[in-house]
Amino acid sequence: MITPTQMYWITRLDGINEVGIFMIILASTALLVGPIIMELFDDLIDEKKLSLHFRSIFKWALPTFLFGLAIVTFVPSTKQMAAILLIPSIVNNEKIQQTGNKLYELASEWMDELRPNAAKNKENEK
Repeated sequence: MITPTQMYWITRLDGINEVGIFMIILASTALLVGPIIMELFDDLIDEKKLSLHFRSIFKWALPTFLFGLAIVTFVPSTKQMAAILLIPSIVNNEKIQQTGNKLYELASEWMDELRPNAAKNKENEK
């Protein structure tokens, strides 16, 4: 049985994944564009300040990138979580397993009756 708390977190999973994607994009942009911008302002900013700026960008961007990557990798989407919770309960339900066998037998019998050769063979036997 799914509790209201589980249902709440299931609905939040896509939002959490979107935050992770945003963190990856933000950190990637900072890591890729930051050095280019700093190189453009190389003449205006002295070397020590430039190095400090790059280090500060690297200090927050790399952990942000890794944290966002971990979120996207390990947090399932809403659809994945629904499958994780529902499929085992459906597959392991005895009533569904018994009904599945009955439905299979009924479908097999129905297909045998609809087979064109089967109808002709029945007429020939009479």
